[in-house]
Amino acid sequence: MRSKWNWIGAGIGVLLASSSFFLRHSGSAATGIDLAGILTAKSNALVLAQNADTGAKPPQKPAAKPKPVAPKPSSPASPQAESGTPASGGSAASPLSGASPGAPTPQSDPNTVGELQPVLHAQGAKITTCMDTIINQASSVIDSAHTAISTWVTSAPNDNAFQSTVGLSYPNKAAPNAAAILFAAPVGSGRCEGETVQIYPTAQACSIVQANLIKEGRTVATLQALPVVETKSGARDILLPSAGGGCVVVAIGLK
Repeated sequence: MRSKWNWIGAGIGVLLASSSFFLRHSGSAATGIDLAGILTAKSNALVLAQNADTGAKPPQKPAAKPKPVAPKPSSPASPQAESGTPASGGSAASPLSGASPGAPTPQSDPNTVGELQPVLHAQGAKITTCMDTIINQASSVIDSAHTAISTWVTSAPNDNAFQSTVGLSYPNKAAPNAAAILFAAPVGSGRCEGETVQIYPTAQACSIVQANLIKEGRTVATLQALPVVETKSGARDILLPSAGGGCVVVAIGLK
């Protein structure tokens, strides 16, 4: 009996051992396959997640659109721009003005024969000693429209000389211009002496001019081929031949 139970016990032990072996190996195989798939899937998922975390940049928030800037109201034109007055420097030229900016102002405006500028200048200088002499000089050499510029000593006009240079114009087309110089100086005791010089160009030859002058005067000298004719009034005319066959008369007189 013992032997029978021994065989039964041995058989049950073998069966239990076989079942345990089978269950152990089949379970490990099944578990291994499942774990491999799970681990592989988890590893792949983990790697992809890591790549997504490290390689891909998170989406940026959309930038806010700039608000439209309202246009600034245009400023009205300045009063200076409306009036035409420059901001600085210079002066505004009047549109009705014919004179150009910066045009030189003449020393004196042209006057008629009745307004003798040397006399007006002497009066403005408060000259008294030589006033009569200046009036006589101006009356003797100025016989047409003229312009003059004068010189005197402002600190002592009656103790020093007065000089005036005059430009004259004539309707003669051949010789439309002439010049004259007045010089007057006090000589003491309320007396004054002066001299005038007149320069007249003419289209005539000096020989013709000389012939006309000596009808009432005479030739008193020849200065380096320049004839000097003394007139009946005591003036002396020097005749200078000019280009083109004309003659320039330089008349010198004591007044």
